[in-house]
Amino acid sequence: MLDKNKKMYLIDLIIINQQSNIKKNGEIMRKFLLICIVCLSVLTTIGSQEIFAQEKTSFYIGASLSNTWSQLDEAHTKQFFYNNVGVDFDDSFGFKLRGGLILNEYFTAEGMLEYVTPFESDVSNIRGNYKTKIDVFTVGANAKCTLPLKENLVPYALFGMGLFNSYEKITGPYFKKKTDWGIGSRLAIGADIIHEHNYSVGMELEHVLGFGNVDHIQYTNISIGAAYRF
Repeated sequence: MLDKNKKMYLIDLIIINQQSNIKKNGEIMRKFLLICIVCLSVLTTIGSQEIFAQEKTSFYIGASLSNTWSQLDEAHTKQFFYNNVGVDFDDSFGFKLRGGLILNEYFTAEGMLEYVTPFESDVSNIRGNYKTKIDVFTVGANAKCTLPLKENLVPYALFGMGLFNSYEKITGPYFKKKTDWGIGSRLAIGADIIHEHNYSVGMELEHVLGFGNVDHIQYTNISIGAAYRF
């Protein structure tokens, strides 16, 4: 009876925790949408002023592929198991779509979509063998500070904020899945090589960190990409 009572107590805790997470996720979504509206308003105002002020303002779209080193908080996964287990996530890779408004030679406003394919780990305990996977989807906005050293070489530093969606799936003797929403940030340095003004290739090193419900998300990317300027 004691074991049964414990199980019922754990089930009640899980239900209460899920209801709490739903409320928190709704609040995060509302706050993020408000931030996006404010940022878009500011960037639109700045962008329109810059567009009319100078002819060199341009748009670009691009894509990149990245090698992603896992620095996930493994305690987030361990909580799903009754006894202590070892969790060690493999590295992964991701891809990114981005578009930007080049306001001047020193500043660019950028929007992006990123998907990181699942980080995977094998987990074993007395009940059997499990496999856990975590993937990450991000919608974000970046501020890109550029310093053109030459006409075709542009190093930069980047800071961004975004809405993160983390999806974890555990398979084995029992099945578990969990989705978390939250806000995260990214810091990056990189460089673009521009060819004939319209084409560019670049390399970037960035660190990504989640907060709140996605504070277990942390990874480092090195990526190579290309873009077209209009």
